[in-house]
Amino acid sequence: MTELRVMDLSDNGLEGELGLGSHCCLAQLRKLSALLVADNQLLGGDITPCLRNKSSLIEANVAGNSFSQISAQAICAGGGSSLQHFLASGNRLWNLRDLDFQNCTSLRYIDLAANGVLAGTQEWLGTLPRHLENIYFARNQLHGTLPPQLGEFGKLTVLGLDENRISGQIPQVLGNLTSLTNLNLGHNVLSGTIPPELGSLYQILQLNLSFNHLSGPLPLTFRNLSKLFSLDLSNCSLTGQAYDLLVTTTTDQVTTAVSFPEIEILALSSNGITGTMPTLLCSASFLKILDLSNNALHGDLPNCLWELPSLLLMDLSSNSFSSVAPSSSSSSSASDTLQSLHLANNRFQGNVPSIIRNCYELITLDLGGNNFTGEIPGWIIAESMPKLRFLRLSSNMLSGSIPQQIFQFTQLQLLDLSHNRLTGPIPTDLANFTGMTQPQERGQIVYFFAYSEQLQLVWKNENYVYSKMITFIMGIDLSCNLLSQTIPQGLTSLRGLRYLNLSRNHLSGDIPGGIGNLALLESLDLSWNQLEGEIPPGFAALEALSTLNLSNNRLSGRIPAGNQLRTLVDPSIYGNNLGLCGFPLEECANAAKHNDGKSQDDDNREVLWLCCFVVAGCIFGFWLSWCVLFCNRPWRYALYHCVDNVLHKVASVIPKF
Repeated sequence: MTELRVMDLSDNGLEGELGLGSHCCLAQLRKLSALLVADNQLLGGDITPCLRNKSSLIEANVAGNSFSQISAQAICAGGGSSLQHFLASGNRLWNLRDLDFQNCTSLRYIDLAANGVLAGTQEWLGTLPRHLENIYFARNQLHGTLPPQLGEFGKLTVLGLDENRISGQIPQVLGNLTSLTNLNLGHNVLSGTIPPELGSLYQILQLNLSFNHLSGPLPLTFRNLSKLFSLDLSNCSLTGQAYDLLVTTTTDQVTTAVSFPEIEILALSSNGITGTMPTLLCSASFLKILDLSNNALHGDLPNCLWELPSLLLMDLSSNSFSSVAPSSSSSSSASDTLQSLHLANNRFQGNVPSIIRNCYELITLDLGGNNFTGEIPGWIIAESMPKLRFLRLSSNMLSGSIPQQIFQFTQLQLLDLSHNRLTGPIPTDLANFTGMTQPQERGQIVYFFAYSEQLQLVWKNENYVYSKMITFIMGIDLSCNLLSQTIPQGLTSLRGLRYLNLSRNHLSGDIPGGIGNLALLESLDLSWNQLEGEIPPGFAALEALSTLNLSNNRLSGRIPAGNQLRTLVDPSIYGNNLGLCGFPLEECANAAKHNDGKSQDDDNREVLWLCCFVVAGCIFGFWLSWCVLFCNRPWRYALYHCVDNVLHKVASVIPKF
């Protein structure tokens, strides 16, 4: 097919090699302008023979394969100078000497992310032509500082260097790249202050400096970036007033407006930002992601926040906010879009705000770590929030019983009501949590936004930051309450559970025998209750269990033996019970296992058979003896004579007494 212009084989399951040594099956396609084989399983060494000597080649996309070698100089030599787009992310092109694109005079777009290239930033820049417009080199191992020569790339519109090891300060020369629309330096080890020269990037649309070691005040020149739709400065230890950054004041200091009218993603979490929430932020009508968590903001939440028409995620946790919008708010447009709400670890008081009941699309609700009082509201029902998956009300002062309405959330994956004052029994409707009856499929789309949302919970006795964009943890935590009566049997039907914590309550009765059905359970804590009886044998089937605590109960009997339970060698996990024995505690007194591994039942069975054989032997011997004597007359006479002699001696002794 020598006249072929475009070959697109992307997103298949193709295996093998495109080229065998110096030969390539595509070498004869001299008129090819676009070769697209991305996201397959292609192996091999050198991809050069497939791309060389193609004067018409404009785009080559070999990303997401396993190519390990390329000669960029050979591809761009001679007639190969027409190459404009080269995408090879997610391969194994680690050798920087193979990636010298200086001869590619037409190259505009290059993507070499996630190849494991280990190089200094100065050396790396020497391989790139200065006329490039798009550079993606994220998730490699670049080290060193950003050199001033970076300012020579005057046509650059996209620069993605995130997830490397770049250090030093952000160079001021980046402010000269006035054509930049996307700058991503996140997840490096940059230090110092953010240069105010970045406020000259008037065309910038996306700016990400997150997860660095930056410090100092927020650059107020950022208020000039009116076209920004994504700003991520999270985890940078920045300081300053929220109002100063988010509100622009004109020269007469009367007219004010939000600094970023086009903003869709605003992430300033984990900094030292202070002040109150400016109400003008509500005029950002395109705002979808608002993350101001882990700062020092205080005061009341503006009512207008609940009226943002496009808001998907709002994370204001770990601040010092004291009041939520009143329930008498006239409307709540956020109910049409809001999927995730985090208000944890603030100073909210009173009842759970009923304005939340209008958030029909809500998937995550985290109100933990506040001072909410009263009962869990009855309006938390599946009809109001049918898509709810993650409910966290822990570490408040909620009282009363657990409402039955909670068990109508069939998609629920996380229920955390720990550290409250809840009383009464655990409802028996746990089987209604059908979302927990089977493992969550990895990669399943839950949210309609690509943002790494985080949720903090106690996992295996430690604080754990749970990112739902990576994996889904299923669990129930009702610990540190005043719950009573028995553990409901319906709990054993939740086969997708990975952690269960019912500790520090007043639960009594036996541990449900079907607990062995929870095959995925990794963490189980039933300590500090009044549970009694034996530990069910089903414990031996919990092969994923790595954290266990059954201490401070009234349990007795032998601890079940299982391969995974043998790895739990700390005896304190069974401490302060009535009469538990067996590994890792002392061996049971009258029920020890033999060295051959036989159980107490086996021992009892052997004793029974031994008694039967002894009795049978005695009976058989008795009758055998009489038969012999009956058939053999001399022996019988001899026995009679012996008996007569014994009787004679006894009779002669008796008169003496």
